[in-house]
Amino acid sequence: MNKRIIFFLAGTLISGLTLAQDGLSVQSAIEEALSNNPNIRISRSRVEIAENNASLGNAGLLPTLSAGAGVNYDVDDVSIQLAGSPDPIETTGAATNALNANLNLNYQVFSGFNNKRTYSKLQLAAAQSEMQSQLEVEGIILQVAAAFYNVLRAENNLQILRNSKAISESRVERSQAAKDLSGGSSIALLNAKVDLNQDSVELLNANQALTEARINFNQLLGRDLVNEVVLTAVEELPELEGHEALKEKMMSQNPTQINARLTEQSSLLDYKISNSSYLPQLNFSGSYSYFRNESEGSFLQLNETLGYGLGLTLSVPLFTGGTRRSAQKNAKILMENSKILNEETSRTLEKQLLIAYRDYQNSMQAFELEQTSLETAELNFELSEERFAIGQISNVDFRTAQLNLLMSQNNLNNLQYNTQLTALEVLRLSGQLMK
Repeated sequence: MNKRIIFFLAGTLISGLTLAQDGLSVQSAIEEALSNNPNIRISRSRVEIAENNASLGNAGLLPTLSAGAGVNYDVDDVSIQLAGSPDPIETTGAATNALNANLNLNYQVFSGFNNKRTYSKLQLAAAQSEMQSQLEVEGIILQVAAAFYNVLRAENNLQILRNSKAISESRVERSQAAKDLSGGSSIALLNAKVDLNQDSVELLNANQALTEARINFNQLLGRDLVNEVVLTAVEELPELEGHEALKEKMMSQNPTQINARLTEQSSLLDYKISNSSYLPQLNFSGSYSYFRNESEGSFLQLNETLGYGLGLTLSVPLFTGGTRRSAQKNAKILMENSKILNEETSRTLEKQLLIAYRDYQNSMQAFELEQTSLETAELNFELSEERFAIGQISNVDFRTAQLNLLMSQNNLNNLQYNTQLTALEVLRLSGQLMK
């Protein structure tokens, strides 16, 4: 395929249209939009939250350590009756001071592999959040690229119509001169003026379309809506690989496909986690404590202890009213559903890639044909202009040649714009848009 045709640059279509070389490139526009877009910032914060959650502690794989301390002070009237003693021992306003401090350690030694699988699931959730964020970024990239190329297309279209209006103005001047000097037809002059008015209306509409395109572009970039928009020429499209190579990359790089696989893996972990409820659990606990008690109204005036304790607890689930069984069945159903969804996602993406790739190829072929049509239309107009000047063709024939040239220029301009977007869509589906 002719690389010169594929890598069509905006501005070459129209003579006299010069785009500022120090203007904004499509890459710079995308970077600016991504840095200013609030949805992207929110999406990135979600990814950060998911990554923070994917920790050993949240999965229960780390021990917990707690500390505690307390102090109590009591004043009581105490009466003690001893066996064999006729009179009780009474104390008024006896003070009691109690002080305690402790450290407690708890760790689940074995959970039926539940903790490890939970940790793996948290890691998958973080990866899924990243894929979702990438999808949102790709959506912004396509929107900005479409707005960028739409501005260039509208600028090209405006210049095309300016040229067409200039031709109509020249025709009116020529018809007016013919009428004034040699008594030319008033009908020819009136037709020329009608065509000029029509071209003027089209030019006004094109100018409005350009204004709207620039406003939309500024909005996507988070700028003031009335900011001046100066863009560089369209950069070359990447030379796309063959369909099979693109399909292979799509299966390994497309974020939608990756997300579907991660969902299937997550559902498998859920099923394994449901099986963990049938296994015993072993918990370890340890403590280190200090206790001191001083009492004025007791024979034991001071009691002080310092020491540690260790413990192991084994629990074996025997019967839970059928809840484990139902949870296991539901997890298995969800696992099978996610597998079906993954397969369906693959088929859908294959279809979308094939359609986009065929669309791209069709745009390239149409572009090449339209270039030939433009050359023919230009030649036809040049000949028609020469013959119209010497009165060999009518106003109608000249206007037809002018409109054919205008239509061919517009078709080529639109094809250039559409080709850029079809190529980006292929890159998005094959997972290469952010490469």
